[in-house]
Amino acid sequence: MWLGTLMGALPQPSEEKRVADTIAETVDLLYGVDQDNLTVEQQISLGQAYAALAQAEQLHRLNEQLHSIHQLLSASALRAAVDGSGR
Repeated sequence: MWLGTLMGALPQPSEEKRVADTIAETVDLLYGVDQDNLTVEQQISLGQAYAALAQAEQLHRLNEQLHSIHQLLSASALRAAVDGSGR
């Protein structure tokens, strides 16, 4: 039963695509900013936005890795159930 709960807790591929699209759009927006005309406060805010974007990209990569691990565990559990080996 815990495997089913784990499966429901992980994002579905459509959500992953949406996150990737959002990150890509944010990158486009951030790199489109004319930094030469920013105030000091705006430059600080832009730096914070870059840092938040880097963190979001790292979290997205971690999520993709967790999804891969989940698929491997699910396949292994299914094989064990079909084989009756219990491993």
